[in-house]
Amino acid sequence: MSKATATRRLADPAVRAQLDQLRTEVLEQAADRLTGLALAAADTLADLMGDAAIPPSVRSKAADSILNRVTPVRDAAFVDRRIADLERARRPFVVAS
Repeated sequence: MSKATATRRLADPAVRAQLDQLRTEVLEQAADRLTGLALAAADTLADLMGDAAIPPSVRSKAADSILNRVTPVRDAAFVDRRIADLERARRPFVVAS
């Protein structure tokens, strides 16, 4: 698709709304996935305390990476969802005649 076509399509409010909805859904799915991984990351950190054979630096870095991303991603999904809800509520109500 050419840049001009993409720009023209994005100017269409219906296309823009659909794109925004899809982005929100993907962000929410990522947040859900990271939230689930946070439990495994916490388990990994707990395992480090009991297993001296595993290099703690490797496993700790992976676990910390997941834990440090959960809250920002979850917050972003929440804010995105709230903005979408507010924008939908702000749209004028049209009565068919």
